[in-house]
Amino acid sequence: MWSRLAASANRTLVSKSLFCLPNRYIHRNVVLQKYDVPKKPKSRNQIHENQAKKVFTPILHKPVEKILIAQNDPRSFGTLKPQVTEHEPDEGDIAEDEHYRTIPLRRDQLTQRRYEHMIKTFIRDKRLKEAIDVLEVRMKEDRVKPSYYIYQLLIMECGRWGYTKKAFKLYSRMKKRGLAVTGPTYVGLFNAVANDTVHPKIGLELAQNLRKQMFQKGFNANEIIYNTMIKAFGRCGDIETAFSLVDEMKEKKLRLKVDTMNHLLQACCSDKEYGFRHALLVWHKIYRRKMVPDQHSFNLMIRCTRDCGIGDINEMQKVIAGILTSSVKLKTNQDKVLRIEQKPLLMLNETEQNASENEPKPENELVVKDVCDQMPNLLTKLPHLGSIVELSMVNSPEDRLTLLGGLSGVIAEMEATKSRPNVKTFTQLLEIIPSKLEAEHELIQKMSYMRVRADTDFFNILMKRRILRKDYDGGKNVLAMIDKVNLSPDIATYGIMAMGCVTHEQALEFIEKLTEKGVRFNNEILGALLKNATYNNDYDYVIDVLEYVMHENIKPSIRFYEMLAKFKNARYNSLQQIDDDEKLIKYNRFYVKYKSWKSQMGLSGLSTDEVVKLLRSHPWKQLKQAEGEGIEAVKNKKTRRIWKRQHTVAKLTSNRLERMHNNHQSDTDKKDTTKQTKRGDKHIDENKENTQ
Repeated sequence: MWSRLAASANRTLVSKSLFCLPNRYIHRNVVLQKYDVPKKPKSRNQIHENQAKKVFTPILHKPVEKILIAQNDPRSFGTLKPQVTEHEPDEGDIAEDEHYRTIPLRRDQLTQRRYEHMIKTFIRDKRLKEAIDVLEVRMKEDRVKPSYYIYQLLIMECGRWGYTKKAFKLYSRMKKRGLAVTGPTYVGLFNAVANDTVHPKIGLELAQNLRKQMFQKGFNANEIIYNTMIKAFGRCGDIETAFSLVDEMKEKKLRLKVDTMNHLLQACCSDKEYGFRHALLVWHKIYRRKMVPDQHSFNLMIRCTRDCGIGDINEMQKVIAGILTSSVKLKTNQDKVLRIEQKPLLMLNETEQNASENEPKPENELVVKDVCDQMPNLLTKLPHLGSIVELSMVNSPEDRLTLLGGLSGVIAEMEATKSRPNVKTFTQLLEIIPSKLEAEHELIQKMSYMRVRADTDFFNILMKRRILRKDYDGGKNVLAMIDKVNLSPDIATYGIMAMGCVTHEQALEFIEKLTEKGVRFNNEILGALLKNATYNNDYDYVIDVLEYVMHENIKPSIRFYEMLAKFKNARYNSLQQIDDDEKLIKYNRFYVKYKSWKSQMGLSGLSTDEVVKLLRSHPWKQLKQAEGEGIEAVKNKKTRRIWKRQHTVAKLTSNRLERMHNNHQSDTDKKDTTKQTKRGDKHIDENKENTQ
């Protein structure tokens, strides 16, 4: 009786443990033993003790898929087959498992300051791609939340490089993370637009949208942000917005400084048609607000003189009249007349001047103060026109420089404002002075008087001016000038020298000299040689250039390919009209070499548009690719901030040599006397010790 009751009780316990519990929990006895009838217990108390000892343990790693049921049991009604449903793994579950499985350890993660230091070192070494990878790759793998300062560093650096697309992507991620956007972030974004030379139109749209967002948020911009905004809109060609931003600064009672006016001058430089006229207005606004232009202001004004025009002659007349009437006090004793006629810019002689004084004056004449008897000068604080000037065709930079007082007038105004010119000032002046040897000598004398040391770029422009006016001997003399000031020519110097290789023999001699020096040719040098060869229609010259390109395996530029294709088409059309066997043989030799060159460069079978797309290299490509192997990560920390000493050789005269010799002898005599005194002291000390 008791055995039957115990068996039935145990059986019901097993069934409840199997079917009432979840799959991941299972009775320990069920897993370890078969479900046969248990043995007969000795008493009822022992049954309760065995039931109390049964513990349910979770199996976390491997859940039970099948449950074994006792078979061949006469007291069972049959067997229950397990019903297992196998589900396919979900991609989200797999990603979640991978996420939790690859959690880095605490000791493998770096702190925020360590990541910031890594980004700063890459930025210092001008490796923007690696700096961005720290945020997008390293910190993502380490599961570290980026801070506001990291985004600010990267946006500022993208702004210096002009990488507009990446800067605004980082800005959008920054907003999604809920990080605060402050002034330095806006400065970096507007700098990216200002320095972007690839897509200025897209950059202008982004700048306009960013300005609207700032207005909607009610962000109060300071002087630095306004200056960067003026620079961004001005360089993109939106001069009206740049001037309206200055009006906003006046309304907000922000202080206008010379830096703000310099950014307006940059905006004037972007307008190639009317920029010089706008620059004159901005320049005299500087004087009216009692500001003093600095070195950068003069450099920008000279740049406007070089690159920009005056626009409509009638509008230029109004501008000059407004400048003169607002800044010059009228006097009756000394007066001059400004006349505007349809004649080129010229200086009148004494007879013409006397004749013009005797003529009756019209009603609309403008009386101007006579400060200088010869040269006009619209750059000074008190502008004047000197002699009577007939203003109509002021198209060349030389004519515009004449309105500013010429070379002497610009230098005198810089001395009056106590702003010292630098090499950039004289380099820009060299490009706009008359292309004559006397004017160049005058400029060099001014440099030596102002104690400004010329660099290689200055001599490169000087050599280019002389070669363009076909003064090849003067161009060669520039090399002697470079050696005289202890400088060395660079790759741009060799490219300008290639412009002087007109004949085939000169080109071969030039190539031999450069190969002896170990200079590697580039597209600029080879393009200059090819231009001379195609201009003279010299087939042998062109073939030698192509052979050198194939031998050195140099990737051609778009200009090189277009020049070569234009020469081929022009020669082919000319030979169809003229029957000349010798020229036809030379053309066939050239055509065979041209085909082999295209096949070696991988350009065969492509149209001109396809070749241009293939050869065009995007400026942002270098920012998207990592540095190759073997590049040093960081320079030596001790030598990173050490400036190289500039050694100069002074002039040695006979008196100076004698003085140096006497100083050297006096130093040696002093050393000898000190040695003798030391020896005498040692001898005295030894005698004292012996006596003791």
